[in-house]
Amino acid sequence: MMRRFLERAGEFLFPTRAVCLGCGDPSGLEADWLCDRCRAKLKPGVHAVSSVEWTEDGVSQAWFALYYENPAAPLIRQFKYNGVYRLALFFLDCMRPLIPVLRAERFDCVAPVPLHRKRLRERGFNQAELIASLIARELGIPLSTAVKRTRNTRRQAKLPPGERRRNVVGAFLCERPFDGLRVLLVDDVFTTGSTANNCAAAIRDAGAADVQALTIAASRRYRRQNGAVYRKKPAPEPPKS
Repeated sequence: MMRRFLERAGEFLFPTRAVCLGCGDPSGLEADWLCDRCRAKLKPGVHAVSSVEWTEDGVSQAWFALYYENPAAPLIRQFKYNGVYRLALFFLDCMRPLIPVLRAERFDCVAPVPLHRKRLRERGFNQAELIASLIARELGIPLSTAVKRTRNTRRQAKLPPGERRRNVVGAFLCERPFDGLRVLLVDDVFTTGSTANNCAAAIRDAGAADVQALTIAASRRYRRQNGAVYRKKPAPEPPKS
């Protein structure tokens, strides 16, 4: 039902084959959103990373499908800031290689990184919650909206790394417990990890056994970051009982 609604509303408001959202080519497209040249650059994969830079009470690892670079970056900006909702379905397709791997992790629920109520009114929707709801449906597990943002923090994208960490300290609170649960925390982009790790700390304070992050894309710094541990092969599917 959600897919049909997004497709009908999105096609009316944002035609998918008019202009390439990657390079701006206006000559018309053979497939949705991207020209053939930009689509060839978009190479979704199964990526997981953890880092010694992250706090112990944060996420244990972060999963993502793309790197935050062209053409993924302009697509995500259109989705996040210009309300091109139907891109959620495009991103879900990009993230499909991750679905079997995430199933093998046996998460108990999916939780989106929340927006402050003021930012939510301005933007009209929470892009992380939209992606999280689609992922929860794919995994067949509940969506939890128990995590709330207590402060209207400045936009992380406009801040240097040190400021990003300070900007989100203590900005999240859980309204309900996560006692013993393995939680998949969903956002759009993983950059320094400041938002995800502070949000995860609140979820762990609420009793979660483990918190891992899932985003559409992650910073290019995770290709060769010192202290990072990369998972090069997806975990096998668990045997069916």
